[in-house]
Amino acid sequence: MGGSVPGHIILDRDHDGGHTRIIADYFCGNPVYTDAHFHLFLRIMEAVQERDPWFTCRADAIDLMGLSPYQKCIAPLRIMAYGVPADAVDEYICIAETTGIKALGRFCQAVVDIFEGTYLRPPNEDDIRSILATNVQRGFPGMLGSIPGTTKFRCFARYQEGTRKDIERAFGVLQARWAVIRGLAYGWSRKQLKYIMMACIFLHNMIVDDETGESLPLSYQSNGPQAVPYANRNQE
Repeated sequence: MGGSVPGHIILDRDHDGGHTRIIADYFCGNPVYTDAHFHLFLRIMEAVQERDPWFTCRADAIDLMGLSPYQKCIAPLRIMAYGVPADAVDEYICIAETTGIKALGRFCQAVVDIFEGTYLRPPNEDDIRSILATNVQRGFPGMLGSIPGTTKFRCFARYQEGTRKDIERAFGVLQARWAVIRGLAYGWSRKQLKYIMMACIFLHNMIVDDETGESLPLSYQSNGPQAVPYANRNQE
């Protein structure tokens, strides 16, 4: 059967079958696979739908139901986790390559838009206390920024080197979880690549928070009082 574009053939990708398979494998009463993070996925999917209505299940011009929110959200997650091409998720999810690429871009942008208030916000009072406590253990009580002068430069450089290694290890952990970071660039748009990278970081931190038992805030507009810079406190 032809479509509205001359010569374009409409393929029956069995969207219902793909959705049914996902539910049976992960989200039914007795799923094939069980994981503690499935509830986190459901919260992310709900937030993404509220942010971008494209992720809801909608009927097309001839009243045929399209992809479900599960398919539209799981497709980009599989691409990010396994670093596979968009057409590689078609067999399981039943989603076209072009739709998979579109879902990847919109999903990453939605995740960044929703959670940047949590993971890119200025430090609050709890963050400052945690940083100060860590620096006390490293021999720099009261330090938040750089150390002036040259007498402590060598000592600071040594600790800085250790911190840089920590960051490199953290990036290695990030690459291990999201294979899309290890492979070739997924597209040519710098903006899209930025969203993919930031989304991987946000999702990784959300998983870590979930594993440590820290509950994610239901409202992402407010996350506690922001820390007042030290210089401003002296002026009060």
